[in-house]
Amino acid sequence: MNEINLLKTFIKETNSSPVKVGEDLYKGYCPFCMDNVPSIFISKKFQEYSCISCGASGNIMNFIMKKDDTDFLGAVKKLTGKQASSEKYNNNLKVYYQMNIDAAEYWYNNLYNEKNNKGKEYWYKRGLTDNTIKKFGLGYAGHGSQLLFFLKNEKNYQVSQILNNGLVIKREKKYYDFFYNRIIIPILDMNGKVIGFGGRALGDEKPKYINTKETYIFDKRLNLFGLNLAKNSRRDGLILCEGYLDVISLHQAGFDNAVASLGTALTEEQVYLISRITNHVYICYDSDDAGVKATEKAYRLLKNQKIKIKFIILDKKDPDEFIKIYGSDAFEDKLRRACYYEEYIKNLER
Repeated sequence: MNEINLLKTFIKETNSSPVKVGEDLYKGYCPFCMDNVPSIFISKKFQEYSCISCGASGNIMNFIMKKDDTDFLGAVKKLTGKQASSEKYNNNLKVYYQMNIDAAEYWYNNLYNEKNNKGKEYWYKRGLTDNTIKKFGLGYAGHGSQLLFFLKNEKNYQVSQILNNGLVIKREKKYYDFFYNRIIIPILDMNGKVIGFGGRALGDEKPKYINTKETYIFDKRLNLFGLNLAKNSRRDGLILCEGYLDVISLHQAGFDNAVASLGTALTEEQVYLISRITNHVYICYDSDDAGVKATEKAYRLLKNQKIKIKFIILDKKDPDEFIKIYGSDAFEDKLRRACYYEEYIKNLER
């Protein structure tokens, strides 16, 4: 999508002319908060926007999604015109979705291969049952380029398709699996389609967690891990966590309304998804410095959408750790005693 210019799109969509305030930076009136002074900044170089008044930010896809109240594919169709609605384009999307299903099944089956016990042992050490592993489709990616071989030779995908879908990388004219020696966590969108994957290193590889790179069907700003399941929960509201394993552990313990923001601070697009499901959120982030900063941002964004917000305080433990030590009854008690912002701040000062 990089060939589409955010600045030109902004001018066309808002019928306005932002003023140049730097070599790369433009300033204009925000179409979202309708502030009476210029408050939105647009970076021509990075193709991103940010409003200092309402906090709206993101790339051109986020801008169109918010302005037109549409989803990712709706924004793609608008920005690419006839190409997006063509049979060829839609067939390509089907290929990417099916490829992710094939990859997820391969890694899930790989987990139960006797030669790959360390992947299964990792999940068992985390306290997960086979039912939970199956529910989330958890898997294991071994060394080498096993997935590339499987998708290319057994499923007949083109290498260019596998590359575009973020499942392999290219180095010095050779292709390698993007995920290797990692336990695999499929990421599903709200409608249950496999759009990408998260992988946690089993060895010393850095970083510890990686996600699928941005593709035609995956943008981590636009999705919440676990929302496809949590949207059907009978529990009140959503529990907002930081990590995959927090969500998985909470679901196993009976808190099937838990979701996470895919390794990033909560985004405006994710808040929009939340608002379609509920008007009540429990924030349950870590209590370290990064977690506190992420909590503050989440609070501001949720508050702007008039969502009722409470905070679950776990005494400097993350949800996964708390559940393992104290159990589901103790977490249920913490949930009942969830507090409002003022008490949360007082607790931080203690």
